[in-house]
Amino acid sequence: MHAFDGTATGVVHALEGGIPFEGDGNLTTEHCALGDIKARVTHVVDAKDKTHYLYNRWRMLGAKVWYWLRPIRRYLLAIYRRL
Repeated sequence: MHAFDGTATGVVHALEGGIPFEGDGNLTTEHCALGDIKARVTHVVDAKDKTHYLYNRWRMLGAKVWYWLRPIRRYLLAIYRRL
């Protein structure tokens, strides 16, 4: 789902289980009003203009692993940014 947070860019998060959502490096949960959900994101386009479907088996597994890594995601992202 695509939730607008009041900025011009919006926020893309999976809101399937409800209205609370988290960013990649956030330690707290953010909330979105039901009326602010505008669309469901099914594909993303990478920097090489390749389209990726978000709901195949491997991406769903990756999303679950990323969810389980919540306690250390902030540190993983900091390391990744320095590479």
